[in-house]
Amino acid sequence: MTRPSIKVLYICHDAQYYGSQQSLRLLLKHMPEIGVECHVSVARPGPLEETLQAEADVVLHHHDRIQWVKHDRRGFFRAIVDLTTLFFQSLWRPWKLAKLIKQEGITLVHTNSAVSLEGALAAKLAGVPHVWHIREIFMTDNPKFRPVLGKTITRRVIEALSDRIVCISNAVQRQFGSAVADNPDRYPVIYNVVEPPDPKKVIPKSVKADLPHPFRVGYVGRISSGKRLHDLLEAMRMLKTAKLEPDLLVAGTFVDTPYERRIEEMISQYRLYRQVKMLGYVESPAELYGHIDVLVVPSLNEPFGRVLIEAMQYGVLCVGANAGGVPEIITDGETGLLYPPKDTRTLAGLLEKIIRNPERTEVLRKNAKRMLETRFTLEVQMGQLVRCYQQALGIIPAEIPHKIDYQKAVELKK
Repeated sequence: MTRPSIKVLYICHDAQYYGSQQSLRLLLKHMPEIGVECHVSVARPGPLEETLQAEADVVLHHHDRIQWVKHDRRGFFRAIVDLTTLFFQSLWRPWKLAKLIKQEGITLVHTNSAVSLEGALAAKLAGVPHVWHIREIFMTDNPKFRPVLGKTITRRVIEALSDRIVCISNAVQRQFGSAVADNPDRYPVIYNVVEPPDPKKVIPKSVKADLPHPFRVGYVGRISSGKRLHDLLEAMRMLKTAKLEPDLLVAGTFVDTPYERRIEEMISQYRLYRQVKMLGYVESPAELYGHIDVLVVPSLNEPFGRVLIEAMQYGVLCVGANAGGVPEIITDGETGLLYPPKDTRTLAGLLEKIIRNPERTEVLRKNAKRMLETRFTLEVQMGQLVRCYQQALGIIPAEIPHKIDYQKAVELKK
């Protein structure tokens, strides 16, 4: 019996290269290897498009985005304007996508983030199943995720327009409350994954330069108040008081100017300018992870923590706030270390113990790498996602036909 083909349209709200786009890029790179025909429609241009054209067998499209999420506080009148804009955009923007779905013979639409609404509406108009990949914690206070319709209505819209709702962690899944217990198959938890590191990757000299201290702490990701880089700076101040002065390498870009000024003021006030290295955006994780001893994720509402599994595969010890999806990756005292959110004194104490006794953390690093080999593999993720597609389409779930051979893929590209 021939296995039914699946033709999927992936909806991407922004082609800048952030965490959700990196996860999408990995899927699009390997889904064709297991028989999924991939189309991707992008609302805002960016470097992801060039990457996909170079390494993935996909068809690229473009569409107009519906603005149903804002990233700053809205007053009453701005909220009214947002609602009006959302109403009119929803009347016409999905139709173009629905037409594309029918023209290309798309069998399923996969929206890559809660930020995008247009894919779900277009799938409904075209009469095809819709899978919504939720990568955000939006039911709690999130300063950079403000739904125009409010939290509860947004959740209900997601549920009403989706055949399956993929959650990147149990923390994300919990937002859907009792509905998960009533129909658990509809809300699968499918963790993000990363590709194995290239052992031949050479770390550029520009990142190697100017690293005078033997111990280095790292921070990776977008920089905003919710990510709480200021907690890590406070811990660095305490370490300096304890006569310890590790470097802090910060790889990422600021989301807003006021928070950037706050961080600059803290660095100056605490006299950390010799220790803190603001690297900006670093394209390849190997450029940083090969040169840090510990990665800290101080975020209060981290939906998953992709940087944790990236760092673990390079043998970097990980320390994270015990919140969001972080404790689903770090088992305290086994694969890393956790501390109470916002508790900068405990964070500083953990870092001090690591710095003074680095050999005691070796078992944690090894445990973390072993854990990655079983829990966060591309083969596991793709198997779960294909079965999710098959269930949404009413197809009897089939096994993935073959293992993904990374070494063979690399050789073929050469």
